[in-house]
Amino acid sequence: MKKILTAAVLSLAFSFVPAIIPTHSALFVSGMNIVHAENGEQITADGFGSMPANVPVPRAKMMARRAAIMDAQRNLIEIIKGTQVDAESTMNNFLLTSDLVKTKVSGVITGARIISEGIEDGGYHVVLGVNEYGAGSVAEVAIDAKMGDYQPEPVAKPSETAKKNYTPAPQANIGSGYTGLVIDAKGSGLVRTFCPVIYDTNGRSIYGVHNVDKDYAISHGIVEYAGDAGTLQAVELGTSRAGGNPLIIKIVSLRERATNKCDVIISAEDADKILIENQSSGMLTKYAVVFEN
Repeated sequence: MKKILTAAVLSLAFSFVPAIIPTHSALFVSGMNIVHAENGEQITADGFGSMPANVPVPRAKMMARRAAIMDAQRNLIEIIKGTQVDAESTMNNFLLTSDLVKTKVSGVITGARIISEGIEDGGYHVVLGVNEYGAGSVAEVAIDAKMGDYQPEPVAKPSETAKKNYTPAPQANIGSGYTGLVIDAKGSGLVRTFCPVIYDTNGRSIYGVHNVDKDYAISHGIVEYAGDAGTLQAVELGTSRAGGNPLIIKIVSLRERATNKCDVIISAEDADKILIENQSSGMLTKYAVVFEN
């Protein structure tokens, strides 16, 4: 029955359905409601169902619950359709052109978990959640759709001239050097995406999806985003994936030609600094990168 309901919801969602912004949220980023759960972040959506009149209460409750689940599934699809895969495309771009992506999204929606439910204001309220990352997640569908099968490429190397002229900062000599990279994009309007890229002002790609193992990207993300009080504090305390002694780089701007502002631009000098420090610390090869947004 659940598969039949999901198929019906997908049929409606891939036709014209007005987007509904759910109300249940711990964090709202780039069209997504994200809550922090024990097994990772979840994208959530609310659903509501009316209690039909002149129907025995147990059956009315069952009917309202079913309607609420379908409503939440429809809203989840609308949210997933709007999520950014990279700076130029959303999930909707792939849904419109790939039956395989539609099938995978259907599987994600079918596997949605009920986070909370109950009678509310004479109707039934359900909150459904799907994993943002991990097996059976939105990230798995998005990264598969964008990248297919690929092998990660090594990050760029600094020029010999840059290495010759580089003077390490004193903090780089603490312990084994920098533990990770923090890109400071606070206040810039950076939009969260599954496939962000760091460019320098010369257009050189410093770090992105092509440099990250696909399984790791699906399980943990290309970067970790820090945008609320809790995650920003984790960066300060050294408990983010950038570790206790991160190299902190302020962006110059967001990539102007992007349809959505998902990619960051740093100076060429800072790019060389990152690449030089990476040769000794391996911070990029460990994917120890955080975007503060």
